[in-house]
Amino acid sequence: PEIKGIYMYNALPDGVWGEDSPWVEEVTAGSPPAHLVYGPECEKPIRPDCVPSPDRGDGHNPRHGQKIVDRYTALGRTSTIRLTDGLKNYGIGIFDRFPAFAASLDNDDHLVYVPLPSSTTPGGHCMDGSMAGYYIRKGSDPNLFVIYLQGGGSCADPIECERRVNTDLGSSINYPLTRKGGDFLNPACNENPLFCKASAVYIPYCSSDGHSGTAAKSE
Repeated sequence: PEIKGIYMYNALPDGVWGEDSPWVEEVTAGSPPAHLVYGPECEKPIRPDCVPSPDRGDGHNPRHGQKIVDRYTALGRTSTIRLTDGLKNYGIGIFDRFPAFAASLDNDDHLVYVPLPSSTTPGGHCMDGSMAGYYIRKGSDPNLFVIYLQGGGSCADPIECERRVNTDLGSSINYPLTRKGGDFLNPACNENPLFCKASAVYIPYCSSDGHSGTAAKSE
C-alpha cells in the first residue's frame, strides 16, 4: 500500500549520518508528507554547526533533519515537511504532535502550513527565533482572496514577554501542519456563500509586536 505520511522521532542520528549521506538524495518530488520531531533543540534558524540542548553531546541532532527539510523545500514541497525540536526542553511528549499530523493527511479542505524560508532573515521570526509562516488553501476563484491576521495582543516588558515566548503566541514549533478554516475561511458554500471559493490565508501571530500600515493620513 502507498505510504501516506512519515512521522519520525530523533531521526537520522550521528551514527547513521555520514559526510556523504545518501538520505538527502532519497527525497524526491514524490516523497510523502513527513513530520520530524526531536528531543534536543537547536537555535533558530537551525544551522549545520548546531550544538543541541539540553545535552550538547546528544547524537540526535536536529541539524540532520533540517537537511531533509531543505531538500523538500528545494523540490517545492515546503508545505509537506515539518520539523519540531526541543521536546525535552518544553516537556512535549514524543507522540503529542502525531494526531494533528495524521489528521492532516485526510483533510483536503484544510489550510496547509507554509513556513517562511530561512532567507527571510533578519525578519520573519517568532519571539523564540523559530520561523514564522502562514496557512493557505487555494480556492477555485483566482481573483478572490481572504486573509486573516490572528490577533493576540503585544507584550511590553520582559516578564510579560517571557510568559508567552514558549507558547503559540511566541513560537511556531508546535504549529500543526494543517488547520480548519472557519467563518470567512470556511470552504463550505452553504455556510460561507460569499467567500467559499476564495483562496484562504490564515497568518498566525507569534511575534508579540504590532501590525501597522504605511498609508499617509488623508485630509
